[in-house]
Amino acid sequence: MKAETKTDWDSYYNTPYKTATITRKITTKKLLKAMKAHLPPGGKIAELGGANSCFYEAVMKEIKPSEYHIVDNNALGLDKFRERIPNAKNTFLHLEDVTTSKLDNIQVDLVYSVGLIEHFSEDVTARVIEAHCKMVRPGGAVLITFPTPTFLYRATRALAETFKMWIFHDERPLKLKEVENVMERQLNIVQKEINWPIILTQGILVGIKKNPASLQRII
Repeated sequence: MKAETKTDWDSYYNTPYKTATITRKITTKKLLKAMKAHLPPGGKIAELGGANSCFYEAVMKEIKPSEYHIVDNNALGLDKFRERIPNAKNTFLHLEDVTTSKLDNIQVDLVYSVGLIEHFSEDVTARVIEAHCKMVRPGGAVLITFPTPTFLYRATRALAETFKMWIFHDERPLKLKEVENVMERQLNIVQKEINWPIILTQGILVGIKKNPASLQRII
């Protein structure tokens, strides 16, 4: 599973992965359940790495946030979102790299990402998790999902790679503990599970941001 090349995100947005429609329905249900449990009515949401967000419509319909921010460094994906939903209300698109931008102008009640943090080296992954934490207010929630290397994941990915169907070349499946260890520096973990039905198993972690006085500095 060693990454040979970077994932071609332009190609991904032009030609979505074939199994995505089915797995996204399962993931969406889990996201909505977590959001309903941890987001106050009318709260603000930010999605990191969600250029042409496939969860946006469901979140807006079911959760009804007062603001929805999408942060991504892929211009094509953001353009496709604008084409798909040209008059999205209370929605703000930010062409930003989460690994370098401070995003100090955004403070929300819930930050989430799906399939983002696994596309970096271990140290950069920690910085991306930190970016989630910076954007959320104290008491707000951070929700992160990421591929985790269960036997089911490894076998399914190996099969896809054998038949040259795998497109996420730099994806680094993460054990829950690696992500949890970074999140715990600023968050109290309140939910931890594995999304098994999607086959390419994903870990799901939710943390609540600690009071500023109790935060530990990330080095």
